[in-house]
Amino acid sequence: MSLQFVIDASVALQWVVPEATSPVADRLLGYRLLAPDVLMGDLAQVLGAKVALGDLTAVEAATAAMALQGAEVELMPSRPLLADAVRLAAQLSHPAQDCLYLALAQGMQLVYVTANPALVRAVRGPHGGRLAGRVVLVHEVERFLR
Repeated sequence: MSLQFVIDASVALQWVVPEATSPVADRLLGYRLLAPDVLMGDLAQVLGAKVALGDLTAVEAATAAMALQGAEVELMPSRPLLADAVRLAAQLSHPAQDCLYLALAQGMQLVYVTANPALVRAVRGPHGGRLAGRVVLVHEVERFLR
């Protein structure tokens, strides 16, 4: 079976808005990628914020959104993840939106790749327990890639 990863908007965004770890994020495109179906809403939120901050023009954001619509990411229903996400959010004192991705990774026994250092700190903190090995920052995923 080929490698599979759960990714979030912070990773997908790097495919269209260059960051320092974009080359690693690009390598993930060669693997099966999954995310809760909230991914598209999260991407819209981030792209809109980048326009508001002046980091992207409206045209650039729309172009990025169109490219992301075609990304090979399997969107999984978030409804079955809700209770686990709320439980994880309470356990980690972290936003439940991020915990939807974590709940998917935990339920499918996959590694969750993110560029969100606050989430990684929460998972690797005193309340993360066995979740610590389940979440990696983008630059750390290279150890899993062939």
